[in-house]
Amino acid sequence: MSEKHFVNEIMPETEKSPTKKWETILGKRYTELLAERKKLDRELKKYNFILYNNILVDKEIMPETVLDEIADEVKTQLEANSTFFQTLNSLGIEILKRDLTQQPNVGGKIIFDSEQVFGLNLQHHGPKIEFRGQYEPQQKEVHIGSPMPELRKQLVYIIRNGALPDSVYTLIHELIHFLHYKKNRFPSALLTEAQAYVEGYFHVGSKYSLRAIAETLQRNYGGIMKLSSADEVLSALEAISGLYAVGFSARDIADLVSRSWFDYELGKFTPIETVYQQEKEEKELGDLDTQAMRDLMYIRASNNRKKAQLAVYRAIANRYDVKKIAEQKKKDLRKAIAYPVYKLKTGETVPSFELRQKLIVPVDKKYPYTIGGKRSGIIFGYFIGDGNRFVRDEGEVYGFGRFEADGEIGHIDLAETPSEQKELLDDIKKYSGNIEKQDKFEFIGNCLREYTLQEENARKILKALVSKTEVVESFMLKLEDDLDFLDRLIKQINQATANVWSISNFTVYIKNLTHYRESVDLLLKDFDITIEELDSGFTEPYMRYCQALDKLKAKRNY
Repeated sequence: MSEKHFVNEIMPETEKSPTKKWETILGKRYTELLAERKKLDRELKKYNFILYNNILVDKEIMPETVLDEIADEVKTQLEANSTFFQTLNSLGIEILKRDLTQQPNVGGKIIFDSEQVFGLNLQHHGPKIEFRGQYEPQQKEVHIGSPMPELRKQLVYIIRNGALPDSVYTLIHELIHFLHYKKNRFPSALLTEAQAYVEGYFHVGSKYSLRAIAETLQRNYGGIMKLSSADEVLSALEAISGLYAVGFSARDIADLVSRSWFDYELGKFTPIETVYQQEKEEKELGDLDTQAMRDLMYIRASNNRKKAQLAVYRAIANRYDVKKIAEQKKKDLRKAIAYPVYKLKTGETVPSFELRQKLIVPVDKKYPYTIGGKRSGIIFGYFIGDGNRFVRDEGEVYGFGRFEADGEIGHIDLAETPSEQKELLDDIKKYSGNIEKQDKFEFIGNCLREYTLQEENARKILKALVSKTEVVESFMLKLEDDLDFLDRLIKQINQATANVWSISNFTVYIKNLTHYRESVDLLLKDFDITIEELDSGFTEPYMRYCQALDKLKAKRNY
């Protein structure tokens, strides 16, 4: 193969292909896959995500019985026309089903919305989920931090960009650990993470290079494994991804991972790296050949994700007059606080849910809205920079501004000056009467539980959007989520009080536990409400939470 790789992957390029055989075979396959990609892209352009998403998320338009039919049709299409399920089938993991905790081919207990992961995030991170899942070998339990996604949500994520929801990917990630531990009580922590990360290419479209993954794993596990550099981790990752690329099944790779250990004399993981080297020698593969095979694997995985999108589009198109329904739903947009769905000019889908972004759509002359075409509204939430780029790990700022979109591509014009902010806040007040109370109540609850009220701009939005009466009413009629959240906090505090000295990051833990009380205080202050004005169904558990928190602080003299 030539020294120009098919994808931007950071790999050693020290050896040319030893034979013409692989250059011809791989070059032909590369041409075929790129031709397939162009064909898939052309077909995807025929469908408008906004139109189809509106149908998919509406339970009245698409009842559960039809949803089941669509899921079955999507699975049938993908099994017949792609390798989307290939690695999962090999591992025995089942997705696109209502109850993801039932994994009969794998085993173990699966716990979504895990208190254990919730507690870890309180100790280390706070409202933003950083710990997404955890596998407990002793109990044979898989813990997932977020709730189990409904079948509808799984299909929404697939139609958006061919990826699975984070919670499903986390499930796959942790179940891979489970499979390793089934065969070996003490597998290499680094290798089990490595295979779980590599698997992300197939179902989430992870864009991390092998070296980026290697550096992450070496940073997290290097001390435990006594590895001197990320290069040694990279070598193991090359072996795992290389075995995938040359045709080893995910199950066979999992078996090799479970049997491998780091040989300090040889400076490598064995037998997995030995098996990979033998495979290269038997097939007369040079480094550039195996890199090209990886590139082909990534292209095929990308094509499979596009096929998954198309499968959902086709299944919906077979059952609905999409444009007719979309025009009917346009009227409902004026009543909702919606999640914006858009891509940047770079083509990257913005994780609007993760950034807590919301959208108000007035649908008038100032904010025109055409189904499937040019759309505008008022957007608020967290943004990076001017809102028109997304780079993970960069600072996020809560703001608001005008949203414009043409097709899938969106543009944000954040309000920076006092006059710009006043104009938009006045517009929100003007249109707030159109919005359903239930949407307002949900937004109030989210502001409290996600601690966005710590942000001045978030409080400005809330004051423009809801009235004092609606705030008081929300504590009376929208209690369930808040009570569940309070119950979780109280449980965490009581456990911490009993084992206060076992908390390694006590300052962060207390800070995160206190955020909810601070949020409630800010809300009451901004709307000039006393705690006595709120419904007792909320105030009684809220006071128990405050008392438990004060007791914990006193025990630690905090």
